[in-house]
Amino acid sequence: MAGSLALVLVLIAGVLVFVNSINDNLREDTESGIKSMTKIGADYIEEYVDQDMRCLGQLSEMIALLPEERRLGQLQKYVEQGVFSRVALVYADGHGAFDDGAAIAPETDMQWSDFPAGSDISDAFFGWNGRKQVAMRTPVTLGDGSQAMLYGYVELEHYYVPAAMEFLGGRGFAYMIDGASGDYLVYTKNTVAQRTYASLYNTLEGSGNPEGSLQKVKELVEAGRSGSIVLTIEDTANYLYFTPVAGTPGWYMTAIVPLGVIQQARSSILFLMSVVCAFIFVCVIVLMLLVNSRKRDAALSRERGYRDALFGLIAENVEQVFMIYNGRRHRMEMVFQNSLQVLGIRDDVCREDPMLFFGRCGSDALRRAASQMLSGLLHKNVGEECRYNHPDGQTLWLKVKILRVGGNETENRYIVAVEDQTAEREIRKNLDDALAAAETASRAKSDFLSSMSHDIRTPMNAIMGMTELALLQGDCPPRVKELLQKISSSSRYLLSLVNDILDMSRIESGKLHLKLQPLRVEEEIQKVANIIRSQAEERDQTFTVKADKLRYSTIYGDALRVNQVLINILGNSVKFTPDGGAISWEIAELEDEPGWVKIKQTIRDSGIGMAAEFLPHLFDSFEQENRGQAGRSGSGLGMAIAKRLVDLMGGSISVDSAPGRGTTFVVELRFQIAQGEEGPQTEGVPLSHSRALPAGTRVLLVDDNSLNREIAVEMLSLFGLAVETAVNGAEAVQKFTASEPGHYRAVLMDIQMPVMDGYDATREIRALSRPDAKAIPIVAMTADAFAEDVQKAADAGMDGHVSKPVDFEQLYEILRELLQ
Repeated sequence: MAGSLALVLVLIAGVLVFVNSINDNLREDTESGIKSMTKIGADYIEEYVDQDMRCLGQLSEMIALLPEERRLGQLQKYVEQGVFSRVALVYADGHGAFDDGAAIAPETDMQWSDFPAGSDISDAFFGWNGRKQVAMRTPVTLGDGSQAMLYGYVELEHYYVPAAMEFLGGRGFAYMIDGASGDYLVYTKNTVAQRTYASLYNTLEGSGNPEGSLQKVKELVEAGRSGSIVLTIEDTANYLYFTPVAGTPGWYMTAIVPLGVIQQARSSILFLMSVVCAFIFVCVIVLMLLVNSRKRDAALSRERGYRDALFGLIAENVEQVFMIYNGRRHRMEMVFQNSLQVLGIRDDVCREDPMLFFGRCGSDALRRAASQMLSGLLHKNVGEECRYNHPDGQTLWLKVKILRVGGNETENRYIVAVEDQTAEREIRKNLDDALAAAETASRAKSDFLSSMSHDIRTPMNAIMGMTELALLQGDCPPRVKELLQKISSSSRYLLSLVNDILDMSRIESGKLHLKLQPLRVEEEIQKVANIIRSQAEERDQTFTVKADKLRYSTIYGDALRVNQVLINILGNSVKFTPDGGAISWEIAELEDEPGWVKIKQTIRDSGIGMAAEFLPHLFDSFEQENRGQAGRSGSGLGMAIAKRLVDLMGGSISVDSAPGRGTTFVVELRFQIAQGEEGPQTEGVPLSHSRALPAGTRVLLVDDNSLNREIAVEMLSLFGLAVETAVNGAEAVQKFTASEPGHYRAVLMDIQMPVMDGYDATREIRALSRPDAKAIPIVAMTADAFAEDVQKAADAGMDGHVSKPVDFEQLYEILRELLQ
């Protein structure tokens, strides 16, 4: 009897040890499952964040191609697609707007969008709609070269992953928290889980946990590592597991499971074993072993039932298909039931033949990885985007990930995650097609503008040149001279209209760029004042200029564009002010940040003024008040160009006017101060022909148009120059090669010519092995008048550029400077 009792006790002890081992395995399996699901949630949030950042980048590419008036519409369309709850575009000067047209202001969400250092994702905040959200940003290089910043607002609920944030039958939950503050960012939808406080760290501190344990959690988070710990939350011991969300500003997925839930299986088994032990004392050893076997089967059955229920719940709430493969047992353990809906293959078929799905994927790399997985030999994670031949004949684009979980041979499992990317690829394709169409349209517009400029300026050069020659004839009758002067005036007016139209087109297409260079403030003021003063004197008007207390004599700016703005405004003041009226121009400096100066220009006139209802349309293209009245002719583009140039230079322009009491314009522009240029200005020295070229200075004129050659020869001869001609680039190279060094002092080169154009001719001349080939000044004299044409001439080796119709005094000045 004693021996039997001892044997029974030994068996009971052995059974208890065996059951305890099973308990440990169950606990480890439960903890491993919690870790796996938490990591899956972190991976999916990372992927969602990456997708949102890619979408924001694609939107920035579209915005960079669109003109300003179409950008808001594109933002609205993108928000309607549901990626972002709100989108904002902020320009370099701080102004901007949201997708609904609301302007950026201090009271908007922008003030809470703080971005951690090195991150394009902001800290979480409660936004305009009362929901917790983050802002993403990406830079935009607009068509005019200026910089802007594009913001996309994402509600954090968007990152809710149901399958990975609620498990263990609703008794365990995972949250996304801010690693630095412990604030909860994403809650599970379960109302029980939302009873926690706003900050996990505050909750842990207030629950009486040892200081060292909480410090361990914070050290793990600061180091960006995963880890687990048991801590008390509201008098209940909980198992906590932390894992970082890669690619985010310190976000962490945190699983919180009551320790009692994890230990519940163990407690149940211990209770059952007490009953078994009591029964063993009464029954034979065989019956005891039978009962133990049944209990073990019951535990395994419960585990399978729990697993089936968990993954069934996940399958019902997500659009992705998940599969779990056991590499040690070489069998597919689980396939989500939504595989039929997404992949067209039933879950039981996928379990029986895993390669059936992978065989329909158009990726050799993915099929090789799947074969290694089926053999249990895949030791790394694999991600591929590939075509998928759906059984119903469709072609889908799938993103397939094979994630290895478990760090040893006994826990060698794989999770296969499949997501349908077909709709997203269609969106990307549409964006690519739209980008290609926009680029084609931009190239066509640029080609048209260049061709139109050349074709209009060439005959204009002949008209204006012949008119000027006719006016220079001494025997010209007064009546004919009067008619010629009217032709000359009308030609200049026509040329100004052409220039306005071309400038406006290039501004709108983003092809007009500023050319910054040192400017002498006094000289630029004097240039503009001389032009306007001569116009005002013709109408007996009083024109005054006041520029007191200007501290900086030299600044950096684009003189051509600044003067274009001022001449447009001042010219309008002369045009719309009656004879005998008054125009004033006041220039003053305003305080700005170090190294910069803001110059305020106030232009007043005593003219006819403008009605209040017209003022909102003053800067619109082709708009004129009372078009057709005497003295009000024009293209209607002058003020539109002025406004856009001011915007391009980062300034502002405003107007105050009323019928009968004149008009006041205020223009403010910022300029960088030239180094060491602070102090009182000196009087400007007018330009003069202080050193004329020696009589008989010989130049080679190259132009295929005989009329243009005739005009140029006569005009240059009036300046005392000796002119030889060539009809194309090849003849010019031949004549230059055949001449003695120094025979020609300069070459005036047309660009578009038959046989050989001006660029190639210049390159061939520069390549000649003679002493004057690289030094002789070559000036482009062409109807190609855009900024890129000037740059092409410089790149070809030319020293200057004069656009047609040619201003021969300007050409002479260029030659004089080059030959000094």
